[in-house]
Amino acid sequence: KQWYQRRVAITAGIKSQNNPRIKPIILDKISDMVRQVHEVRPKLVEQMTVPIIVEHSECLVQTNGANNLGSYVGRLACLLYQCMGNKLLTEINRIKPATVGTIREYLVANT
Repeated sequence: KQWYQRRVAITAGIKSQNNPRIKPIILDKISDMVRQVHEVRPKLVEQMTVPIIVEHSECLVQTNGANNLGSYVGRLACLLYQCMGNKLLTEINRIKPATVGTIREYLVANT
């Protein structure tokens, strides 16, 4: 129980963090855990990470440079797509339909 509580805390940290230098680090940590946690608690991963991708989808079109937030959002989106498949796009469409096109284009170009 403790291992996924820690992961939930990290995921919640991205929503409360306004420092642009910290967000990529938090997203990188989340991306490192996605597959492992998804095997055990898929709903938890979907509930905690899909909204992050939706919230930061505008960053996907600005992936200039290795430290750019968009590259970390993109990595998370690709990992989630590997775990969830088209269900990821369905969930994104349910949350914010306007972002599906941007995310789909990114996934097609990068997976």
